[in-house]
Amino acid sequence: MRYIILAFIFFHSSMTLFGQVTQKVYILPESKIFLDGESNINTFSCELCNESERTVLSLCYQPQKLSYIFDQNQYAISVDNFVCDNKHITSDLKKALKMDEYPYMYLQLNKLIDFGKSQGNKQAELSITIAGVTNDYCLNYELKPSIENGEFLVNLASDFDMREFGIEPPTALMGLIKVKKDISIKLHLVLAIVQDDL
Repeated sequence: MRYIILAFIFFHSSMTLFGQVTQKVYILPESKIFLDGESNINTFSCELCNESERTVLSLCYQPQKLSYIFDQNQYAISVDNFVCDNKHITSDLKKALKMDEYPYMYLQLNKLIDFGKSQGNKQAELSITIAGVTNDYCLNYELKPSIENGEFLVNLASDFDMREFGIEPPTALMGLIKVKKDISIKLHLVLAIVQDDL
């Protein structure tokens, strides 16, 4: 099941009720991003590595009753920085994701729906770009105000059919090993508000 769990900038005291708001946040180095999949032999996990420096992300959003409309918040993920359990899987995954032609994946949050609801399902609209192909998805999300030391936690996970992005599941050993079409992306992001004096 696709889901998104957010502890996000909406608790920030500077948020306004009307008009567009722009807020910059750091994605801190302790954040983790994984691509997980399964073949006819076993499962595999690939982790994003070498992201040692914090990344600045600008979020532009506009409150609209119980929804929030977002703009200019695209997050770039380097395909080359994924390292899998096995070096052969690492090579095959990067080839399947067309890294030479499309070195980055992109995530963009477009809208949070029913943000103010205390119960029931809430949904987020998200755009994901892989290998130059962008698809829009509507995900269930749960928001938790778990904030420590001015930092925010974002956990996101979703399963996708690689063929939706024009990607054929890779094979190895003359077709004896076949990767299944579904792949999972998991993000455990640690965010911090960028203060004006930083």
